[in-house]
Amino acid sequence: MATALDKKELIRNDGWGKPKGGRKRKMNNDEISNYISTLKPGQSIGQKEVREAIVQTHKRRVIEAGGVPLQEAQVSHGTVINYKTEIAMNQMMSSTQCVTEKNRNRITAMGSFRGAVGMLGLIATTHFVSIEKEDPQIKKIVDNMSKDERWLYDYVCEKKRVVHTERKEEIRLVTKESVQNSGTLAYWKASDTKTHGGIRFDNTTTMAGAGCLLPFVTSVTGLNEREMPGCEFAAVKIPGFCLGGGGVDPGNKRPGWLTFSRDTPGAKTEKARWYIRDVFIPTLKEHRLENHNFDTSASSAIPAKLRAVASLDGDIPQLQAVKEELQLLADNGVTLNKGNPSRTLAEQACDLAVIFKLLHQRLPMRTMRHISVEDSPLKKTLFDAFEFGELATILNLPYTKRETIVDYILCYLSVMTEIASTHNVKAGFIDNGSLDPTHERIPTLDGILATCKRDITLEEKRNVIDNFDKIFDSFEKHGCMPESVHDEVGIADDVDPNGKVVRREADANSEHLQRCKCMNHPQVINERHELQRKSNSKQLESMEKVNAKFLEKVQSYNNSIQKIRGLLRDEGLGSENECDRDESFIEECTLEHFGKLTVDSLKAFIFGRNPISGKAPNKGTVDGAKNGDRNLIRLAYECKAMPNKHALLSKRPYSNEDLQKYRENISSLLRFSETISGAI
Repeated sequence: MATALDKKELIRNDGWGKPKGGRKRKMNNDEISNYISTLKPGQSIGQKEVREAIVQTHKRRVIEAGGVPLQEAQVSHGTVINYKTEIAMNQMMSSTQCVTEKNRNRITAMGSFRGAVGMLGLIATTHFVSIEKEDPQIKKIVDNMSKDERWLYDYVCEKKRVVHTERKEEIRLVTKESVQNSGTLAYWKASDTKTHGGIRFDNTTTMAGAGCLLPFVTSVTGLNEREMPGCEFAAVKIPGFCLGGGGVDPGNKRPGWLTFSRDTPGAKTEKARWYIRDVFIPTLKEHRLENHNFDTSASSAIPAKLRAVASLDGDIPQLQAVKEELQLLADNGVTLNKGNPSRTLAEQACDLAVIFKLLHQRLPMRTMRHISVEDSPLKKTLFDAFEFGELATILNLPYTKRETIVDYILCYLSVMTEIASTHNVKAGFIDNGSLDPTHERIPTLDGILATCKRDITLEEKRNVIDNFDKIFDSFEKHGCMPESVHDEVGIADDVDPNGKVVRREADANSEHLQRCKCMNHPQVINERHELQRKSNSKQLESMEKVNAKFLEKVQSYNNSIQKIRGLLRDEGLGSENECDRDESFIEECTLEHFGKLTVDSLKAFIFGRNPISGKAPNKGTVDGAKNGDRNLIRLAYECKAMPNKHALLSKRPYSNEDLQKYRENISSLLRFSETISGAI
């Protein structure tokens, strides 16, 4: 050390004590421990992060020694591997081979206690139905549950005197748009890149809390106009595209669906509307008829015990579609809930179900190209549909793409037949607290709060229980729980990884950004329609102003024509009996005539013949106009031979029909709110 001082070298705190003790450590034990302590929950590190930690440690040592780190430390690959191994051996660390990248919004939402509390209130107000007499079987199940497990059931019963019917009389549905992960051995890709012929697939899956699935729907997306020339979206029934179909059970011909869509803005919304009308509602009617002998077509009123609760995420095309189909959903007894934004991985039953995890693992590694058409009835059916059936009239695809689509359908069916079981479907509903793990029957307080992926304190849980009246009443009255109610109850704010408070205060114009809510709650519908009415009223007012401004300019033009007519008559030109609409006399006007008009009259005349783009010039003088100046007098003179544009258009920018449509839309929104609110 004395030698270093004499040479005016930096003395670093690098743990180097003996002159012959081997290479200096890039990070000592304390520095490794300090680095580990800076890692946030859920954060993963790899070689890149370890290398950066070593470099930053070197810089810090130089600065602490009083120097300036002008050059970055050189770190070999072997050194990075060694320190990564040493970090992994720390008791606070563990190794993983699979990491899912999450953006800041998703990380914040996963740890949102407000999201979990909102989900608790939403389930409490929408997943229980009133009946006249308590079911003995349910009472027996509840009696055997712990106090925490049955707390939510007891609360709702006490609050509303609500009890559940038998399992078969209740349907809980969760719908989710699922895009499969791409795989190296697969003959398809589910990504945004146009690989493997540009074909992209996604599957729409609806799971029910009773442990069943709705019909399969596989979509081929991103087609161009040449490949799909006749329309933007099409759906075709595929007999045998179901669990146990495709040759496993030759007699099982229950149909699934294969849809095709172009890469256009409205294709996703059109598909979501189609799914509600042609898959979801018909399947719901079929279930009620087969299991409860209730024919929806013969009765307009859906019994309370047969109502369905559907939950979806905040995907914008889905939300747009369900808002357009609210009347249909209300008529068929469907209560529609929207989940919290960016929290699907924590609270959406489809995302939590084992089925999706197994599907993502197995599907990319599967192919059925080696199976001949003769050995696969479904394969033959699909190829025939492309050659001679309905698909032949819709699509213009080369054989390689048709082969890829057929292979995907067969592989998807094969994997789903292996993994789809009642147990695997229910797993997601158990994980998000919609069903208790023992009896698979009752929503549980702890299960729902556990969707908050951070440690919840006993005080936070007790606060929710003590203030649940306010939470419940908020969802009962408003269909949601605004931030102000969260604040009043004392629910902790959402905080992002940087420690910044995140609020969810979007209005009905941005429902995909709002916290969980009941989409067809009367108050939610009224708020949505009130904003839409205001928007339509503002647009109507704007259209009327445009028309008024246009008519004002037309009147100014007509006044300028009358002034010119008067000038000519004063000179004995023109006829006293000519029609006021006859403007042929304008051709007799000279520069001197236009020079006698005011600036406003000149501008009005030019507007009616050849409108000026940009700033209008000065009026100028007649002599200047004769000498070639581009003044208003000259411009008016040049356009005297041009036709009257108002006469050619003969209509305002917005017709009476255009205005009437907006007026009727504003009135219909009010009537629709009153009608559908009574149906929910």
